[in-house]
Amino acid sequence: MNKSSEGRGQSTWAGPQRGETALSHQATDGGLAESDQASVKVLELHRYAHGLVITIDASATTGDVNAGEALRAGMTSTAGGPGPTVLRFRAHLKGGATASTLDHVLAPATEPEPPYFAALGGPGFKIDENRVSSRQELWLWPTPEPGGLDIEVSWPEFGISDAVVSLEVN
Repeated sequence: MNKSSEGRGQSTWAGPQRGETALSHQATDGGLAESDQASVKVLELHRYAHGLVITIDASATTGDVNAGEALRAGMTSTAGGPGPTVLRFRAHLKGGATASTLDHVLAPATEPEPPYFAALGGPGFKIDENRVSSRQELWLWPTPEPGGLDIEVSWPEFGISDAVVSLEVN
């Protein structure tokens, strides 16, 4: 079990420590996935001592349907799992390990088995009539080895399925 930093109650697996400065920052070319309705881009990477923050920008149009109604209606599938409007990310690490933002519905109460991949602060969306957008920070723990990292995204409702971008992590 990881110990909390400086007695503040935050575990190193759950996100950057309060007041911690990133060891490195990388802007990316932004490419990840696009469809006729949506785009998802990786904007930047922030490497910390215990993990990696991946900043994502996502937006989609819902046609004639109100974006809020479309998101709510598609959050849960009829089988009880995540519905087609849920934005999904999977990290593929060196050595074959993978982690998905769907692995943990809520932040676990105890340290999960690594790797752990989740949205920091939740996947909030801005809704404007028939457009939905989100800027999210994803946390990958532990810090991946320097080198390549693949991020896979799916957003089924908006025509994005299993698109992969390879990122060079310094």
